Amino acid sequence: MNKIILLDSNSLLHRAYYALAQSNLTDSKGNPTGAVFGFASMLARLIHEEKPTHIAAAFDLKGPTFRHEMYDAYKGTRKPMPEDLVPQVDMIKNLLRAFDIKILEKQGYEADDIIGTIAARFNEPTVIVTGDRDSLQLIGDTTKVMYTKRGISDVVMYDEKALLAEGFTPKMVIDYKSIRGDVSDNIPGIPGVGEKTAMALLAEYKTLEGVLENADKIPGKLGEKIKEGRDSALLSYRLATIDTAAPIDCTLDDIRLTYPLPEAAREELLRLEFNTMIKRFDFTASSETEVLSERLEIQTVEIDELDKIKRVVADNAGKTTAVVFSDEVRFAFSKDTEYVAAPSVDLFGGVGIDDIIAALKPALEGDAPKIVADYKRLLHQLSGYGVKIGGKIYDVYLMSYLTEGGRTAADIEGLNAVMGISSASVASLFLTAEKLSAKLKDKELEKLYYDMELPLETVLFDMERAGIKVNRENLAEFKDKYAEELDSVTKQIYEYAGESFNINSPKQLTVILFERLGLKSKKKNKTGLSVNVDVLTSLYDEHPIIPLIMRYRTLSKLQSTYIYGLEKEIAADGRIHTDYKQTVTNTGRLSSTEPNLQNIPTRTAEGKEIRRLFVADEGKVLISADYSQIELRLMAHMSGDENLIRAYNGSADIHTSTAAEIYGVSPDEVTHEMRRNAKAVNFGIIYGISDFGLAQNLSIRPREAKGYIDRYFETYPKVKTYMDGLIDFAKANGYVRTLFGRIRIMSELSSGNHAVREFGKRAAMNFPLQGTAADIIKLAMVAVDRKLKNTNSRLLLQVHDELIVEAPLDEAEKVKQILVDCMENTVKLSVPLTVNVSSGKSWYEA
Repeated sequence: MNKIILLDSNSLLHRAYYALAQSNLTDSKGNPTGAVFGFASMLARLIHEEKPTHIAAAFDLKGPTFRHEMYDAYKGTRKPMPEDLVPQVDMIKNLLRAFDIKILEKQGYEADDIIGTIAARFNEPTVIVTGDRDSLQLIGDTTKVMYTKRGISDVVMYDEKALLAEGFTPKMVIDYKSIRGDVSDNIPGIPGVGEKTAMALLAEYKTLEGVLENADKIPGKLGEKIKEGRDSALLSYRLATIDTAAPIDCTLDDIRLTYPLPEAAREELLRLEFNTMIKRFDFTASSETEVLSERLEIQTVEIDELDKIKRVVADNAGKTTAVVFSDEVRFAFSKDTEYVAAPSVDLFGGVGIDDIIAALKPALEGDAPKIVADYKRLLHQLSGYGVKIGGKIYDVYLMSYLTEGGRTAADIEGLNAVMGISSASVASLFLTAEKLSAKLKDKELEKLYYDMELPLETVLFDMERAGIKVNRENLAEFKDKYAEELDSVTKQIYEYAGESFNINSPKQLTVILFERLGLKSKKKNKTGLSVNVDVLTSLYDEHPIIPLIMRYRTLSKLQSTYIYGLEKEIAADGRIHTDYKQTVTNTGRLSSTEPNLQNIPTRTAEGKEIRRLFVADEGKVLISADYSQIELRLMAHMSGDENLIRAYNGSADIHTSTAAEIYGVSPDEVTHEMRRNAKAVNFGIIYGISDFGLAQNLSIRPREAKGYIDRYFETYPKVKTYMDGLIDFAKANGYVRTLFGRIRIMSELSSGNHAVREFGKRAAMNFPLQGTAADIIKLAMVAVDRKLKNTNSRLLLQVHDELIVEAPLDEAEKVKQILVDCMENTVKLSVPLTVNVSSGKSWYEA
């Protein structure tokens, strides 16, 4: 038996958007995806609970409809779609196409009309899913309405009986709207007649026709309003009536749902970074997936006695071991059986985690391969137990991160979903590792994994254990200093405002600035007038309260993030131990969390002062080694532009050389402003900057900015050829690579959204440079760490292109030379890599 689901897509998108408004859900590139995620969640629920045989998604199109021809003001009060929802419409359509779900839209008609037409045409059991009560008029013998009252999960299913319980028949939905009107659609109804009166009239006279025919019998002002509003009511009736005979080209076969979903649906969910969502759908299995599924018959054995663990370990000596530590220890020696050992300690003894690790030690230290999920985390978990993991390491998270082009798995189940394996078992990792190993080889990523990323996990583990010392006395001084200034600034703001208020509340600040003080702002966001940094900067000279608010924000950020934030992260040893994430960014760069030491500000005086808090131990110094213009140097090497290579191989300053070329003057005639502009062009080109973007950066006209960019490409023609070639390659192959083979999937280039495609072009041009820079410093870190093994010095931090080492005073010069040698010579290019090295008692001095 057929069952049709018809989606009122624009309505549902809005519901999903506002339901998830507080989540601020974005992808790794910062694109908003909350509404798309909500829509996909709703699709998963509908497919599994309603089990439709057919689905169609109806959309409104921009432009007037036949209702606008009747009434110019129709929907005239509608607010425009929120800015961050607009690009998500195309994302949803791409997702629906990947699901092979028919999209229906028709110029001049609304989604309601399309839905009404399809429901009437096929006369099959149909469920209309909508957040708009207008569709209740379509309820009939074969048609129900699933109304989303709030969000995407609070729904009510209406049939004729349920609608009647609320006092309506389907036709009365139109009659009511004709009398009461509709503010959201700007349908006038009968002016002056409210909700209760409209209901009372229909209860008495049953229909709009009955109300109008009896207008003379209705006493008082109400009867007059009805007589005067007759034409308005009849117009409203036509506006409110859904057209069930719209010219829509669609057959029943066109909207047939194929389930399980095609593999393209899985790929689109991955592209959207909805890894966990994959688990909520079934997909058409490839022959490989079918074979794997058949082999995934895993037995789980719980062990609560140490002797049994030891026996299992002894019986499987020399075999590959898969292991994951959490609240319990899960391990496996084959694809068939997973063992679970949970600590169980009480007042009378029992089995503790140390007992379990001791029992597993022979397996962990043996030469056989190990399959793990996050090797660095496992090293931390085992530290202190005297266990050294032996054998070849398969870190499935790290392998997946590389093979999937920078996409990250949240857990084993999510990772396996990507691999087409339906399991969260540790035993399943045998198959996962097998598939990922094949992918590493197929995508030529083995060297990247074994020579760079895997060795780096051990380096990062040592860095995190070492941590960096914090000067508590300086921290206390900064704390008092900023608290005192913050208090002073707050009082001054209150004086100018004429009252105290929550300065951190955009809503309250809006009232103070634009109502009380009468300042003007044209920039709005979805909640009203904006008070972001761009707005405040534009108003900087308009009132003395503005500089104070900006200073307040700076001080609040410093205090909350870098004073209180750092203070709470200081461990018992007086040091901060950040956590380096290797599988988060899609560029290959490391990220730092808890706290983020890569985000210490450097442009403001106070930001630089924060670095004074980080100091070396007594009798030691911090040594900083920083690559100079590494991405620009990579541009010279990777583009092969002879002029750029010549400039770098000479001793000239690259920004001065570029300025001389694009301005047509000799290097000694280059002014400070010329060099500044050339520097902006040099770095802007790396990121695919536009004429408009460069114009904004330099506060000049776009035409002038275009002239700079054109002259740059005339000077360095192979740079333009190289960057255009990257975009062409990405379009043809769907990915780009670094010099070391790292992949970034370029799905943005196939997006239906222009802004997303333009971002994709910039990313295609920038990733090979930024990713290669990340690769080089990772290789340098591995080399530096190896050389420092023979010293009493240790690598502490990596901050983008900078490495920081703590060294005893008598080793300082030796360590500086190690840093320079490793960082400059680990990779040989057609231009030199140069490193600036300095040292001091604090990070600031270094």
